[in-house]
Amino acid sequence: MGLIISTMYRRYWPVRGVKFMSYSNAVLQDNEAVLDIRDFNAVSDTGLSRVINIPVPYLKRHYKDIDKRYIYILGSDKAGCNLTARFLKKKGFKIKGSLIINQDNKRNVSHKWREAL
Repeated sequence: MGLIISTMYRRYWPVRGVKFMSYSNAVLQDNEAVLDIRDFNAVSDTGLSRVINIPVPYLKRHYKDIDKRYIYILGSDKAGCNLTARFLKKKGFKIKGSLIINQDNKRNVSHKWREAL
């Protein structure tokens, strides 16, 4: 029973200090990075060039490839963003916010962040 509660907490309970943001509120500075945690095949057509793509299953092996300490998490669902935020906070990263991207707003993200990314 405790294992089920622990799993549910890590996936679905919001992470303290990490808010889900809209694309218009996210302003990318030079010391910040965008970490895309979606699968490699979902990322290929977004048109974003300055995004680090590390899917959730590869995060434990490749989190050291992230050179910035302030991160926006770009994911396809809240559960993946929560898992990633918890893991990276334990490793000392500062999570600025989480952004959800899906098929409906993919073009909106590329348009809003094209200049910054």
